[in-house]
Amino acid sequence: YLRIYGRSVFVAAITEFVKARLVKFGVKPEKIVIVKPGTDPERYYPAPVKDAFIKRHGLEGKRVIMSVGRLIERKGFDMTIRALPDVVKRYPDVVYLLAGHGPYRARLEALAVELGVARHVRFAGRVSREDLLSFYNLSDLFIMPSRTIGEKGDIEGFGIVFLEAGACEKPVIAGKDGGMGEAVENGVTGILVNPFDMNAISCAIINVLSDRGYAASLGKNGRKRVIEGLNWERAVREFRGYMNAR
Repeated sequence: YLRIYGRSVFVAAITEFVKARLVKFGVKPEKIVIVKPGTDPERYYPAPVKDAFIKRHGLEGKRVIMSVGRLIERKGFDMTIRALPDVVKRYPDVVYLLAGHGPYRARLEALAVELGVARHVRFAGRVSREDLLSFYNLSDLFIMPSRTIGEKGDIEGFGIVFLEAGACEKPVIAGKDGGMGEAVENGVTGILVNPFDMNAISCAIINVLSDRGYAASLGKNGRKRVIEGLNWERAVREFRGYMNAR
């Protein structure tokens, strides 16, 4: 890897966090540029959801907490499930919807049963792009409290799903770990929490669900940030600029 980095014209890192990791690994800092990812605000946007879609998924009259991603340990979906009992006490109509698949699903299902919240957890599996847009728009908030799995070196370098949800004007909750602090502006587009603290996660969820004005403000700021900067058009322009300068 160091030979590859050494021969490269430049190395593009997606966040300052990733740049720091590369420098620690041995990459020369002067070779590294930052090109943050983005999303497409014309693909992800606020839109009404058809009643038939909501009914098909049994989500009529529910408060929906949503996660999207591969079902693996790093994503922190287990911590959201651990936080659910406290949330359910406050909001008995809440449903935690997970879109995605992966090897961790069986453990998540078992955990939901163990904690007595299985009827509040829905596994949507792999979903189409059209259904994903509908799921984002019917949700009340998006959450992915990822954390670094130290012994495996498994980290969340950014988190494009936070931008997708934000582009749909949804408030987001992210783990205060890895590069997620550069995907989510704490208190502006979402909330950063200790991903190892179940109480911090449940409190953040309850705070968003209990204050519709605050939730709406976070969501609107999230879409504004995507439109003004964190989009693919800007990312491609920056990357082309670095290519042309070499």
